[in-house]
Amino acid sequence: GVMFEPARILESAESISVTAGDSATLECSISGSPELKVKWFKDGKEMISGRKYKMTVKDNVATMKILAAEKGDTSEYKMEVSNKVGKDQCTCSVTVLDRIMPPNFTKSLKRVDANIGNNVAMDCKVSGSQPMTISWFKDDKEITPGSKFQSEFVENTATLRIVHLEKSDSGVYKCKATNSAGFKETSGTLYCKEPPVFTIKPENQDVIPGSTISLQATFTGTAPLAVKWFKEEKEIVSGGSYFIKKDASATSLEISSVKPNDSAKYTCQVSNDAGKVDCTAVLFVKEPPIFVRKLETTKLITSGNSTKLECKVTGSPVISFKWFKDEMEISPGPKYTTTMSDLMSSLEIVDCKVEESGEFVCVATNEAGSDRTSSTVTVKEPPGFIRSLEPKDVVKGSEMILEGEVSGSGPFTVCFFKNSKPVRNDKRHRITVQDGLVALQVLAVETGDVGSYQCTVENEVGKASCDCQVTLKEPPTFVRKLENLSSLVGSEVSMQCSVKGSEPISVMWLKDNHELKESENIHLTFENGIALLHITNLQSQNEGKFSCQAQNQAGSQTCSAVLTVKGWLNRTFYISAALSAWLWMET
Repeated sequence: GVMFEPARILESAESISVTAGDSATLECSISGSPELKVKWFKDGKEMISGRKYKMTVKDNVATMKILAAEKGDTSEYKMEVSNKVGKDQCTCSVTVLDRIMPPNFTKSLKRVDANIGNNVAMDCKVSGSQPMTISWFKDDKEITPGSKFQSEFVENTATLRIVHLEKSDSGVYKCKATNSAGFKETSGTLYCKEPPVFTIKPENQDVIPGSTISLQATFTGTAPLAVKWFKEEKEIVSGGSYFIKKDASATSLEISSVKPNDSAKYTCQVSNDAGKVDCTAVLFVKEPPIFVRKLETTKLITSGNSTKLECKVTGSPVISFKWFKDEMEISPGPKYTTTMSDLMSSLEIVDCKVEESGEFVCVATNEAGSDRTSSTVTVKEPPGFIRSLEPKDVVKGSEMILEGEVSGSGPFTVCFFKNSKPVRNDKRHRITVQDGLVALQVLAVETGDVGSYQCTVENEVGKASCDCQVTLKEPPTFVRKLENLSSLVGSEVSMQCSVKGSEPISVMWLKDNHELKESENIHLTFENGIALLHITNLQSQNEGKFSCQAQNQAGSQTCSAVLTVKGWLNRTFYISAALSAWLWMET
């Protein structure tokens, strides 16, 4: 016969330890005549090949494989081999150990944007088996924790705090987690944003109208930077007289042909996520002078007086004033005194003369422009009588002229009055004014023209008047007439009469209607209105009718008387009787 070999174990399975999740394989070498049956037991219970366990026999090696070990697989395992002629068994143990998880970042580092001067934290979350060490790197250089960098690892979260950021803190930060199973890294960039800072600020400007100005600023800061310009509180945009230029680190505001109403506070504002700054410049556009109080257009001055011309301007300092007379600049001196204060100027003219009339101009000037104001100054002399009207004694029916001479500045207004009533130009009256001569002409004088006459002469600066009396010439009248007289031959006689009337009065004597001249024994006098005929050594031929004729411009008057010379009685009687009869007939 055939020798049957009983089943037996040549090499038992070794006890093993595996990490949870790994596969675990138990192997035994067996021998014996076929057919060999193999069974595996865990805790006395037979195991079945399936999802979890794979049992195979190949080339006399019995294998049991736990595909993915877990804690519950820790146990004693028994393998039994048998055939028709025998059986054998062996035991061994499997220990499933906790798995050591290598580090893994469940939350990576992210990019962080932060502002300079602030504090910032960078953090990430990590899984994996402890013990685990965390280290931090900046730009691949390990960071030493201290007052600047503080590292913390709590509840799977690794945090790096960076205190009081500086620009140099920007960079790539890396977190490295290490345990016995390995290491893992995560990295993120830190951007330190600089708030804007002005490196050049715009300057205040004082400019003249019409100029083009530029306000300029430069700045630093992290892009993107927003730039805005404001006038007072209102934002300005390019257009019109404004042109705004913006670069990465500079800006300018240009204002073309500025006007006074561009005077303002201009603000440049630069901002980014990290902050906002502004700076301000004051633009002052000088205003040209403008006369707000002009000189009087015309000014009238009485000669000999003083006067002051005054004006006032608005405008930006410094304003200078100049005075001109008839386009010639005035130099101060005894005649002219100029005074200036901020916005006022005055010119004083002392002791004005007629020939100093003219056009006076004040010109105010500053850098921004000039303005002028003018006044026509007229100096006039008030009227005065150099020669007054003279009293007039006139003859009825004749022509009368009242005339005076006047000094002063024409044209004059001339009025004549008679007994305070105005005299009008009419058929009988003519008023004339020529070259300082004033006259009233009266044709054919009437009794009503007698009275008190007044002449007034007026111009814009004064008035003068003078008056005179006009009387009518009286024809002569005898206050006392001649009287008849008789005297003896050889005696001395006087005949006299008194006359009144307007001077001059002339007197003529007649004897028997013939003019009587002075002779040796006849004397004629006329004094103080008394006409006297004086005869010495009276003779008979002196006898006769004597007449005295008084005459002036107004007329003549005669009075007569008889002189009788007595000789012999009879003769005398006859002659005197005849004379008396003749005289009676005459008259």
